[in-house]
Amino acid sequence: MTECWSEEAKNGTKILYLKRDEYVWRLNSNYAPEKEAARWAEQYQISDINTPICMFGLGNGYFLQALLEIVREDTIILVIEPDKKVYEQIKDEYGLERILKDSRVHFFAGIERDVISNLCYQSIDWRNNHSVIYSVHPHYDEIYQEEYLTYLKVIRDFQINQESAKATSVFHGTKRAENLLEALRLLPDEFVLKKLPLDLAAQIPVIIIAAGPSLNQNMETLKKAKGKALLLAVDRIVPVLQEYGIRPDLKITIDPVKESEFLGETDDVPLLCGFASNKESMRKHKKHLIFYGMFGYIKKLFEAAGRETSIMNTGGSVATAAFAVCKTLQVKNIILVGQDLAYKDGQTHAAGQKSEKQMPHYKVEDIYGNLIETRMDWYMFLRWFEQEIRQSPELHVIDATEGGAKIQGTEVRTLSEVLEELPSMPFTAGQIIESLQEKISLREYQCMIERLQTDILDLEQIERQTGMALEMTEKLIKACRNKSIDKPEYNKPIQKLHEINIKLREYEVLSFLEYYTGGEEKEKLENIYKMSENDIKNKENTYKRAKQFYEMYQKNSRKLSEEMRQIFTEK
Repeated sequence: MTECWSEEAKNGTKILYLKRDEYVWRLNSNYAPEKEAARWAEQYQISDINTPICMFGLGNGYFLQALLEIVREDTIILVIEPDKKVYEQIKDEYGLERILKDSRVHFFAGIERDVISNLCYQSIDWRNNHSVIYSVHPHYDEIYQEEYLTYLKVIRDFQINQESAKATSVFHGTKRAENLLEALRLLPDEFVLKKLPLDLAAQIPVIIIAAGPSLNQNMETLKKAKGKALLLAVDRIVPVLQEYGIRPDLKITIDPVKESEFLGETDDVPLLCGFASNKESMRKHKKHLIFYGMFGYIKKLFEAAGRETSIMNTGGSVATAAFAVCKTLQVKNIILVGQDLAYKDGQTHAAGQKSEKQMPHYKVEDIYGNLIETRMDWYMFLRWFEQEIRQSPELHVIDATEGGAKIQGTEVRTLSEVLEELPSMPFTAGQIIESLQEKISLREYQCMIERLQTDILDLEQIERQTGMALEMTEKLIKACRNKSIDKPEYNKPIQKLHEINIKLREYEVLSFLEYYTGGEEKEKLENIYKMSENDIKNKENTYKRAKQFYEMYQKNSRKLSEEMRQIFTEK
């Protein structure tokens, strides 16, 4: 329990005191608290644009106010105040709500991992992740040691997520967009996922069969699961299951580049297929596809057809996607096998398969309470599982992997124990699959194609607008080099460029074009927010970067419109 009170400083302003664990902390200078805060803030002079600051501790707001007075107008400050009761006690006395109304401030009082993580996601991504500034209100890391450690763990997990995003899916944007268009082309002959009726979902346990190395010891036991649970196998493990004579009820894939050979030869087993999954896998399983995970552009197309949509958080791996599908289906009982999320005797996958990636390794607790080695992507998936389980108390998740990292929130059991207690399902796998899939109507598909045709016309306009923008940026770059950029004659091209940028943002298809562009120019994107101390040089660099983007958009708008045309010309 923390006590707080205020006293008057020598200059007449207020000083905040906190008492915790019998120790009293003075948070401000006895003489001039606001001057002290201004001196403290000087260390955070920022020249780069879009540089986020994460600040642990609000106190009486003096230090935050000092930051706001020196940072740029585009700087976002995420403020986490660990003690909600202290905040509620002093917010009126110090006018904290007025400070927090500043549009640059994103604030949360309390220590909740998921909320803090979501705040980070709102303002930080792989483009500006490297420039984030982490700040601590003086003494807060000492007063709130336990809360500060929790905060640091959330920040560490977030950083790992961003590094993984940068290293993986974000740089497959073009491939994912091409896959999505192929899914749209195949859609009339395939199925989409739908929710199971609640009474049906409650009676169906699902075993998610992942490809972790501990699965080797459970192959024979897994054969006894047929008919007792719906067997949902991730793509990589399907060929291994075939060798043991195990036929899953469903397969699932999500990776945009993973080779279709990983799905084995069981082409008649329905494939749960993410809309951005490898198009070769889609083609191999034609007439047996169930699409899931609407997002971005495909979501907008479904909405144009009058369909209700929701975003599915698939978590970044095929196993997490399988879990997300189960949640969408409203399944209440999920059993994980082969979900190691860690090394086992140097192995990464079942049947001696190895898939090494150049990324950091970490130590985490295993199901026996010992430390075990994991790597960055598995660590990210581990935290994802734990967050999803925390947010879904209605789920009963059993970890029957019999090895690997401990997933908080799961019940650890052996697979044989679980199967002994499971009765036979009251439905066949075929009946269940029939209930979780549906076709889209011809009318709905026609609405999607009409929206597609509109977007193609908009892409043609984007190509024209970016061509005009390139002319403007060339003029402005030359003016910067000649040191004449501040002359009135350049106001007109600057205004024209501003108008073009506004116009480009009006095209809804622009977000898909950005997605299609993906990581094609990742180095340019990573350095987009870098600035120098020379004002004219900053302007020149800004126009140079703008030129790079306009060139990318012009080139890719042409390519994307050509690919989109193929969809309805082939139909």
